[in-house]
Amino acid sequence: MNFDISGDILRLWVRSAIISFALFLLTGGTLSAYYMNSIMNSREDQIIRKAESDLADLADITADSIGVDELMLINYVNRLKKNNAYAYLFVLDNKNMIVQYFDRRGRHESGRALSDIPGRKLPDSGRQAAKTVYPLEKTGEMIHDFSIAVNDRFGNRRLGSVILGLPDKVIAGEKHDELLKNMPFLIGSLIMIMVCSIISSFLCISMAKKFFESEYYY
Repeated sequence: MNFDISGDILRLWVRSAIISFALFLLTGGTLSAYYMNSIMNSREDQIIRKAESDLADLADITADSIGVDELMLINYVNRLKKNNAYAYLFVLDNKNMIVQYFDRRGRHESGRALSDIPGRKLPDSGRQAAKTVYPLEKTGEMIHDFSIAVNDRFGNRRLGSVILGLPDKVIAGEKHDELLKNMPFLIGSLIMIMVCSIISSFLCISMAKKFFESEYYY
């Protein structure tokens, strides 16, 4: 009986190549997607933690400055204003009147009650920042609104509140930039996966050839 060894090997090569490519690409694609999701979530967490840290520092400075000497407070507000990531910042007294602010959405008057976002609930106490996501009325853009209570050093009296606004598009842009920075690594990983799949296919061919030769000739 004659056997078409070359045909058998060719068919086995095609099957092994398909299986190898599928396994490696599936594994590589899954790992790449997980990695991309991880780095983007990590970047978002960093941005939010930075906003909360800036807000906590603002609350501390406000507690020491409000109604006493507001020069340090004004300087810190101007410093945060230079960070274009923030859409707005408000320092309110215990009657929710504006003491200091900047707002890239529009102008307000110091000494007036803040009413930019209807239904905003400000925390009465505690050091934990409250965060709510609101849509802006004019554009519908989502914005992360952080607020924290300002209490005296003994924590017995509420002096006011501080508020910080971070647009969602800023977070999305930072995540996109982080993804672009890691793109060379991802592409390199995919190339390595393809090379490994090719090597695996040739190894399968070599093993299959030895098997057929030993089976049919020896």
